[in-house]
Amino acid sequence: KVISLSAVVFDIKPYCDDYDITVAQQKIIAIAKENMTVKNCEVIKLAYGIKGLRIDTVITEDVDTELFMERVVKIDPDNIQSVDIKSFNKV
Repeated sequence: KVISLSAVVFDIKPYCDDYDITVAQQKIIAIAKENMTVKNCEVIKLAYGIKGLRIDTVITEDVDTELFMERVVKIDPDNIQSVDIKSFNKV
């Protein structure tokens, strides 16, 4: 069976500018590494001084991106507002 791969970029956004997203960074990467290949992870500037996290990954077709996104928010629901898919492309 041929396994298709996709490159997915996730943006993790906190609620406010006083939250240090790097506090949750290692936990987020650990969740991603359970069933994704993490290519890059960087802190990005959003708006109004808020800094988020961008994770570049490669996934197989059976990975549930919605579950990953839910698990990331549950790490710190008082501070992590959302996880968005910035891009999703077949490799």
